[in-house]
This record gives sequence, C-alpha cells and structure tokens, in this order.
Amino acid sequence: MTAKDPRPEAGLWGVPAARVRSVSLWLIALLLAFHTLVAASSLIIPIHLAILANLALSPVVRGLGRARLPPPVSAAIVLTATLLLFVLLASAIATPASEWVARAPASLAEIEGKLRAATRPLEEVSRATQSVEDLVEIERDTTSVKVRTPGLLWTLLTGTQSLVAYGAVVIVLLYFLLSGGDGFLRKLVTVLPSLSDKKRAVEIARRTEREISRYLFTVSVINLSLGLTVAAAMALIGMPNPLLWGALVGALNFVPFLGPVVGVTLIGGAAVLSFDSLEAYLLPPAVAAGITALEGLLVTPALLGRRLTLSPVVVFLSVLVLSWAWGVIGALVAVPSLVMIKIACAEVEPLRPIGLLMEAEPRA
Repeated sequence: MTAKDPRPEAGLWGVPAARVRSVSLWLIALLLAFHTLVAASSLIIPIHLAILANLALSPVVRGLGRARLPPPVSAAIVLTATLLLFVLLASAIATPASEWVARAPASLAEIEGKLRAATRPLEEVSRATQSVEDLVEIERDTTSVKVRTPGLLWTLLTGTQSLVAYGAVVIVLLYFLLSGGDGFLRKLVTVLPSLSDKKRAVEIARRTEREISRYLFTVSVINLSLGLTVAAAMALIGMPNPLLWGALVGALNFVPFLGPVVGVTLIGGAAVLSFDSLEAYLLPPAVAAGITALEGLLVTPALLGRRLTLSPVVVFLSVLVLSWAWGVIGALVAVPSLVMIKIACAEVEPLRPIGLLMEAEPRA
C-alpha cells in the first residue's frame, strides 16, 4: 500500500487545482448572476427597490409601533406620507419641466445657432467642409431612405407607462414588507440551528436596516440641501426656473460621477437658451459645477464618515454595470446596494476581505 502524496494536486500555472476549481465556480456564478440581472430585470428591479425602501422606512414604522399602533396602520401612515412628499416635490417642478420638454426640439436648434454665433471664427472652415461634401454628393447615385423613428412624446409616454408599472409593484410590495414587521426575521431566527447563528442573524438584520436608513436619510438631506443651494445660486445670477435646475441637480446627484455631469450639462444648455453672450453661457454651469464639487469633496465625506465610504473604483464599476443592466434605475440603486453588501461582508467572517476591498483609501 502506497502512501498518499501530501502535496496538493498541481493546477494551472502552479496554483493548486482546488483553488482553480473554486475560482472557476465563483466566476461562473458571477456570470450567471449578471445574466439573471439582465434577463429578469423587470422582476428583480421592483423587488430590489421595495427591499431598499423597506430597510429605510422600517425604523420609522417600528417607532410608530411603540405608540401602540398596529403594524398595518403604521405602514399605511409611513407609506402615505412618503408618497405625498414625492407628489409635492414633483408637482413643484412639473410645470416648468413640461415647458422645457415641450420646447426641446426647437431648443436644440436654437442652442446650435447661438453656439455657432459664439464660435464664428470656425465658421469658414465649416463652410469649406460643407462645400466639399456637396461636391461629393453630386457625383453619388444613391437612394435616400427616410426612417421614421419614435418621437419624443411617444418615448416619454412609453417610459412613463413602465415607470408607473414599476411604481405600483413597489408600493404594494413595500406595504406588505412594512406591515409584516419582524415576522420574516422571527421565522429566520426560528429556523437557524444554534443560538450564536440566531444572534448573528438579528445583528446583521438590525445593522443593515440601521445603516441603510441612516445612509439614505443623510444622502437625501445632502442632495436636498444641494438642490436648494443651486436653486438660490441660479436665482441670483438670473437663470429662469431656478427651482427646476436645483431639483434637477439634487435628483441627479444620487447617481455618482455621471449625475453631476449630466446636471451641469443641462444647465449649460439652458444658459445658452436664456442668455446672449459667451460669458453668460459659462457662468451658470460653472457655478453649479463648483457647488457640486464642494459637496462631493467636503460635505458628503464629513457627514457620512469613514464607515460608509466606498472605493471610487468600486462605485464607478457598480454604477457602470447596473446602469448597463437596469438603466437609470440601476444607476440610482448602485450605491445603496453597495452599502448593503459592505455591511453584510463586515458581519460575515469569510466575506470580510471583500468588504475591505470595497472601502475607500484612507486620506493622507
């Protein structure tokens, strides 16, 4: 009888075969998860939104429960108050936003004309290029086919229908989650075998709920303050509809990196429509960019603290992946989802290295 070789089985490039198999299985699971996110997005998105909203609002429902209110009544009060708040904010900017959307096709032509006038020294080069293109077109014998594309109104209507459908599912599911209280957690604790596992499950659930609620509340207050500050600044420099641009910047700031860029760009386009000189064109977007930069570099890190700061690389990749998979909604939920994953990794010993990789680098 021969003794078993204690050395691990050789794998790829000297890596043990067991490690290669483990990494391969993780990669396959990751690819399957990405495929599921895209293929079942219409099902997963409302469920994920409802879970995040439940984590944010559950402490409020539990607080009302201490006043002897039944969970279904507390859930109805919190959900109604949240919906009324969203309706009030939407109604405040609905009229100016609809006016800008209605004039969007004409506005693009107007912006192009004003920018062309501001960059008149380059006009001669453009004319020469156009002349060459006209000569080439004369010698071509091609057939022009006009393709009818959906108009802006139709695109907005179809997008609104999808948004309403998502919203209805989220509201119904969120009410059931809030009114259920801790019922699911109690069932989970009952199923777990050991006392330590029961305590760990309750600890993870409570910390996730507490930190997500704190994070979303803090970020919402920051973005609301940012929107009000931008609105006041736009009013001081004479921009029309300052409340609209403040609300736009505040809402887009929920999307890291991409949101502030889009907000500043839209304000720049509105400035071109509203003023008549190059200096006036540049002032509103410059002011908005400066305020947003101060918020991102000073205010948010100071209020959120070290515990919930995430690596910019991880945040950017998550926004990129989820926006590719879920569109705008994916970009909005990317950071709260990362915070939830980081909290779970911090509480589960085998996953703590992943949580450390997600943390931001300490400042010098």
